Order: sequence, then C-alpha cells, then structure tokens
Amino acid sequence: MEVAAKKESNNLVIFLIGELDEYTAPYTRSAIDKALDGYKSADIIFDLSGLTFMDSTGIGVLISKYKQLKGCLLYTSPSPRD
Repeated sequence: MEVAAKKESNNLVIFLIGELDEYTAPYTRSAIDKALDGYKSADIIFDLSGLTFMDSTGIGVLISKYKQLKGCLLYTSPSPRD
C-alpha cells in the first residue's frame, strides 16, 4: 500500500495505491493523518483510482476519515476488469 499527497490549487489530493485491507489499514490511517497534519483547505480529495483491492476494513478507513473531516470529496476512476 502506498499513500501519497499532493496540493492542487486549494485542495489536498491523497492518492491511495495498492490494496487497502485489514493488513494495510493501520498504515493507511497513519499515512493519511500525516498528510492531513497542519493542512487547512476547503476540500480533501481521495483519489482511489490506484486501488487494486479494498475490503470492508478499507471502506471503514475511508468512512472514518470522512466523518473526521466532516465531509470531503471521494474520487474514483476504476479501470475495467477483464
């Protein structure tokens, strides 16, 4: 699992790359918190297009961050599967 953050205009885009599951959730939570540390913006965008797998624990990570931030924009552009 890789978590990267990039400022774009007045937004912070957090890229999630790899598998977000029960094994990678603790690292992902920590990495998102680190990216958010001291950041003040109107929108936080989670780019989920790099995720190859997400289980219910991963969904829980995103929901908890959504609640913590009192709303954010989630973006995904899944690639078609064969």
